Amino acid sequence: MKPLVIGTRGSPLALAQTRWMVEQLQAAHAGLVIEVRPIQTSGDRFADASLVSQGGKGLFTKEIEEHLLAGEIDVAVHSLKDLPTTLPAGLTIGAVPDREDARDALVSDRFDRIAALPTGARVATSSLRRQAQLLAQRPDLHVEPIRGNVETRLRKLSEEGWDATRAELEVLRVSRPQGPTIQAGGKAPNAQSIEAALCLSVRMPEAKVVGWYGEQAVEAARSRDLRGMGLHELFYHVIHAAGGHARPGRMTDDTIRTAFESDRTLRAAGGGFSTISLSRILSNVANKALLEAYSAVESVAVRICAQADVNDCKQVTRYRMTGQGTFEKVGPHGELKHAQLTEEACTNQIDTYGKIIALTRQMIINDDLGAFLQIPRVLGRQSALAVESAVFTLLLSNPGGFFSTTNKNFSSGASSALQINALTLAEQLFSWGQAPHRYGKKRVPEM
Repeated sequence: MKPLVIGTRGSPLALAQTRWMVEQLQAAHAGLVIEVRPIQTSGDRFADASLVSQGGKGLFTKEIEEHLLAGEIDVAVHSLKDLPTTLPAGLTIGAVPDREDARDALVSDRFDRIAALPTGARVATSSLRRQAQLLAQRPDLHVEPIRGNVETRLRKLSEEGWDATRAELEVLRVSRPQGPTIQAGGKAPNAQSIEAALCLSVRMPEAKVVGWYGEQAVEAARSRDLRGMGLHELFYHVIHAAGGHARPGRMTDDTIRTAFESDRTLRAAGGGFSTISLSRILSNVANKALLEAYSAVESVAVRICAQADVNDCKQVTRYRMTGQGTFEKVGPHGELKHAQLTEEACTNQIDTYGKIIALTRQMIINDDLGAFLQIPRVLGRQSALAVESAVFTLLLSNPGGFFSTTNKNFSSGASSALQINALTLAEQLFSWGQAPHRYGKKRVPEM
């Protein structure tokens, strides 16, 4: 079989991109034979001159395009930023894969962020865009051009005493530079958008998700970057937020460890609080799953019981006013009687219930967000049923003679046999207790 010949630059970045493309093509076409042919471009030959002085257009593509038009290679792999806006006749962009991390990186052996650079610091970059972005943040900086691959740039950083140098994140990953890198630029998703995406991924009702997080967060959650998010994507976002990098793919123990270390780094950097927190995001989503399952249980207790807040777990006594609220016949001489109010009291005390839920290694590796959220869902449903059970256990114990013939809400004998008429009567008696007056107010027991 004739091999598919792919042309590319010989830089570490270009070769890494091409290797990735070869893997994708061979995964999609079994048995495909591919030959990679490095081609030196004008941009590579004149590495010491600035790109602007050489015209800046097509410096890294011209020779590769000539090989394409001559039929010496079948396809080419480029960084999209290297392509001119107008392609030569006969050539077209055949495919654009998913974009990698688009952010830049600051490399320095002394400073951990742009704001920490001293006044008038020298910063090296060959990119006009990066120069403009740097000077927009720090007009005091002296930006100077720098050429060469990442090894050359890092050597200049050490030998010439540069304060910082910038390069693409992917170049840094390919060459594994020593020293810190700080990501800059790009708009990372916030915690609310990530939580909303996770909720939508497990099919929580969108209307409720909008109520929890707002339209803007849900709109971001529907974006290509967040739509269908699972545990793996969440871990990658946390790693990126801490300035690290994890290439999407098989979830390894190292990636899991890096995610939790990144979470600790973010918390430490934020004084114990970080907007992108692995533990907080998972906790919030688990709470939403619990609440959703709790609310899904049709409750009878809330229809017959009043709910109230308390400040602590101590026993508390509540009072309410009740009285004769019916009209009485006015006498022949217009006499009116005073309405009477009496006081009722009830004593309550709350207890606290809880469970610890765990995110296991197996759930993480399997990217099984549903299995993790199944636990709070079960807890939510069981909590709702526990409330129902507590209410009816209390009612059936008949505290203080609540159900009695005196209160006109008790039925016994033949009329209480299980049948439609008996159930209708029981519902009426329960809802409208007739003591101490004939047509008394609806009696609602308090929990």
